[in-house]
Amino acid sequence: MLIVEPPGYYPIIDKLFAGRLEEALEPFGIKIQEMRVKVTPKEQTIFLNFTLRIKRDTGITIMSIETIIEGLVEKLCTEATSTFGKLYNVKFAVGNISVVELESEKRTTPHYSLVVDAPEELKSIAERIGKGLIIKLKEIEIPVSALTLSIDNINRKIDVVIKVMRELDQYEKEKLKELISEKTKTYMKILLKDYPPNVNVKILDPKDRALAIVMGRMEDMIREAEELAGMKEIQMLMDILGKSSSP
Repeated sequence: MLIVEPPGYYPIIDKLFAGRLEEALEPFGIKIQEMRVKVTPKEQTIFLNFTLRIKRDTGITIMSIETIIEGLVEKLCTEATSTFGKLYNVKFAVGNISVVELESEKRTTPHYSLVVDAPEELKSIAERIGKGLIIKLKEIEIPVSALTLSIDNINRKIDVVIKVMRELDQYEKEKLKELISEKTKTYMKILLKDYPPNVNVKILDPKDRALAIVMGRMEDMIREAEELAGMKEIQMLMDILGKSSSP
């Protein structure tokens, strides 16, 4: 449920903020139950005060919920300023964020998914490597939601992408990359003794995936900003604020 005050700003908040924030929080296991946004325009800046009622998947470990949400909202403000804001010479800014966490039903997070992309003759080997890596990750207590392993037979290269279910700092990511790279090479030497692969490992934690969702929608935001600018009720609202659309 989205509630916007004053209600005239509803289309702007709905298109540029609400849906994107909800989608970006999904990798953290956070579900928005209610979102209230109070809009306060002051000169060239439109301040947004968020009050969120959320439920969290207790099976996913995250750091500060407030910090995560604040970072995502600030990013959305930046994108909204560079799209819709550019048309009216206004800036969006975070005023205040209040988060109320509702009691969540404890549930088990989904089982991991393993995806392999390899030549037909190497698919079974790729699956064995992927399963071996997931077992290793479980041994060192890294919660994994998905692992993708691709073998490029022409360039003799292996790409491993791992989605983990808790935030990792940069040091943890680098150490995990080294471990997975070495394990992958070891498995390949055992399974294919004449195959010295180049291994590229990418680790995606919930924060990486959330930011990718926000940052990957710039084209959509530009299109939606133009649609908003063309709405008569938005033009009237901005006229009241003394903002004219740029030609």
